[in-house]
Amino acid sequence: MRRLSRFAWLLVVLAMLACMPRTGAPATGQDDLKAATHRVPTLVGRVDYGAIRNLQANVGTLLDRSTVSLFDAVTGETRTATVSDASGNFSLSMPGFIPATNGVYILEAVKGLGAQLPGRTAPRLRTFVQYTTAGWLSLTNGEVGGIVAINAHTTAVAIVSALDPIGLPAPSAMGKVNPASPGSLKATPSWVSHPDTELNQLAADVVTTLGRDDDPLASTNAVRPQIHGVTPTSGSANQVVSVTGVGFAGGTTTLRLGAMTVPGSNVLAVTRDRIVFTVPVGATSGNLVVNTNRGGDSNAVFFTVPNGAAVSIQAISPNPARPAGSVTLTGHGYSAVLTENVVNINGGSVTPDFANTTSLVFRVPAGATSGNVSVTVNGQTSNNYYLTIDSLTTPIAASVFPTVAPNKTIVAIKGQNFGPDGAVLIGDYQAEVVSWNPNVIRVKVPWHVDEGPQMVTIFAPLGIATQSLQVVDADAVNAWVNVPDLPAGVGGPGIHAYVGGEKVWVWGGNNSTKVAYMNLNPDGSFKDSNWTVSPFVLPEGTNQDDNPNSRVQIKNRIYYTVTNQLAAPNKSHINFASLDPYTGDVIGFGYDPINDLPPTWAGKDLALIASDRYVYIMGHGVSCTSDGMSCSNNPVGTMQARLLESGNIGQWEVGPNQHPYGEDGCPFIIGDVLYQIGGTGNAVTNASQQCVIDATGRMSNWVKQATPLLPNGDILSCQVMQFGRYYYYLHTWPTLRAFRGAIQDNLVPKPMTELTTDIPSTSGVQLANSPVQVQVGKYLYLISSNQGDAGPLWPKVARGTVR
Repeated sequence: MRRLSRFAWLLVVLAMLACMPRTGAPATGQDDLKAATHRVPTLVGRVDYGAIRNLQANVGTLLDRSTVSLFDAVTGETRTATVSDASGNFSLSMPGFIPATNGVYILEAVKGLGAQLPGRTAPRLRTFVQYTTAGWLSLTNGEVGGIVAINAHTTAVAIVSALDPIGLPAPSAMGKVNPASPGSLKATPSWVSHPDTELNQLAADVVTTLGRDDDPLASTNAVRPQIHGVTPTSGSANQVVSVTGVGFAGGTTTLRLGAMTVPGSNVLAVTRDRIVFTVPVGATSGNLVVNTNRGGDSNAVFFTVPNGAAVSIQAISPNPARPAGSVTLTGHGYSAVLTENVVNINGGSVTPDFANTTSLVFRVPAGATSGNVSVTVNGQTSNNYYLTIDSLTTPIAASVFPTVAPNKTIVAIKGQNFGPDGAVLIGDYQAEVVSWNPNVIRVKVPWHVDEGPQMVTIFAPLGIATQSLQVVDADAVNAWVNVPDLPAGVGGPGIHAYVGGEKVWVWGGNNSTKVAYMNLNPDGSFKDSNWTVSPFVLPEGTNQDDNPNSRVQIKNRIYYTVTNQLAAPNKSHINFASLDPYTGDVIGFGYDPINDLPPTWAGKDLALIASDRYVYIMGHGVSCTSDGMSCSNNPVGTMQARLLESGNIGQWEVGPNQHPYGEDGCPFIIGDVLYQIGGTGNAVTNASQQCVIDATGRMSNWVKQATPLLPNGDILSCQVMQFGRYYYYLHTWPTLRAFRGAIQDNLVPKPMTELTTDIPSTSGVQLANSPVQVQVGKYLYLISSNQGDAGPLWPKVARGTVR
């Protein structure tokens, strides 16, 4: 049984209970005077350790002089304590302390063993109590006046609630446990994610732990495992998969994929809330289930293993390898005839020196570089497996993508031997590093770099490498042309677009489940004549919101809202596209229920924007009909959530909302100020507001600007694009107009002016309203989202040149 330190346990409980609704404050200072006139009812109850038989102690010695304490979950301080009698009865008064109304507190019983000598354990039992104006409630009394008992079942409920406060919130658990000895559970309340069978099993574990003179709160942490998300949701052999949830580290943990138990060698990591594994060779599509020997089976999530996996690589040895060195591939589906096997090495190929049906041996050719290795046998190709070629010690910068870029846009530097970290200069200015790995570095072009050819200098741990980049000032976007339309089934309300790796990715639209991409040339132009439909498929009903400003990139994820034109159960979701941390390519789609929006935000046209510390969301329309098509008189709101180190979004918290706006607002951040232009509910839709992002990253109070940033024009459901020293609105709804404003000293946006020439509508380019915008190299692409327009314009794509 895995032990938790008392300090770790305290942190878990404090974090959980700090989120519970509470009013009032602990009595301190002048509050002591209030306590003198406000009588808090005495908390009376009993401790029930059960009929325990063991070597060190018997029932009597366990109950004799047990310490019973009431903890403040917010501060961790003991508010009051007493000692039980020999039968476990206690009476806990509240001298000088007024509990918070409806506040939930921890009530704990502790009894030392072995004459309190050092090294002896102190078995503990717990319950939750809640203070109301009428008196005390607890897990054993849902109404004032009932019996407050501390037993194995209350301890089990307290453990599960601490580990999963969302699945089993403590305030809803009052009265769940029968106080009679031995304890048992009442039928109600109940929780889908933590059934009574789990709680009863855990209560039995508590009794067993006490029977060994051990502390249940330090050594028992089992809950029924729950899968919250799987990324990606499909993959061939050796694909790395991340499973998130709760209760994974409950003793022995196993993972099943369809009919196969995933071998331990394929499981890379197991923590309480995450499992990382690689798809085993020979696996087939089926349900993914986590099992712990204490919590049982989790819920099932379907995982797809593509057909045609007859050839597979399971392992490469050695890895890294050196040029001219021998490398062994282990897998299945190989041919014993050498010439029928082709080993593909990062764009090159070689015939192996030895082959049987499960092994291939080949020599690394001269000039080979690190990259994916696959095997093709008689026309069938295996999965990719990454092989590192350890050939050089000094860094080599092979290319920069794109080769042309405005200030403040991201470029990728590709090469070898960059090491774990370092620095990059573009011209004479240090660039902000977005991501760094030995073969790809992604950096942001500095604000002050001058227009023209610039040297890119990489300072790696073992040397210096250089490349060149053409920087453009981006003072205009013109030369608009039509480019290949989107494929059938992609486009319309709810479309999302992103530039990752060397592709433009598009997904969703009109509730479609398709994902498509277009390969790019080094300068950012389209490389292909047609779009390619990706093998990724969005889950049905998880891709719709007609706002083009409802997505935001956070580390290796793109979060996007799903709220409009869907049945009620599918509203209020925030889904994400997973990105390859090395290339930036889309590698799958997922959904994290922890990031769900509150039910009151089940409207449409939500706007997302992120700083380096928080993500912000604005506007909602809870007056929408169930199909999301009618949203009049939308209420207003703002929320914010901390960005976690993992790249996840933390819990949503209510933000300030001092100005009238609802859906359709258009936010952007310049410096440390969050701006919003437009939005339904303003007296004038081109009104603009701002709020300062404070030192913690949260929004301050909103202020309506006396001089609006947009002096004339209807602005709804649009994106703000920043190119170098300018910011743009292009092709806005509903007037198909375009605007641009200067940014002074990288901090202050000046009022915008209308662009009347060189915009899509004057260049013969047909687009629907409110297009999604993506920028790469010297090109800006507008992709129809069709807010308020007719269907035939949905698949249109236009390209403008950044000059």
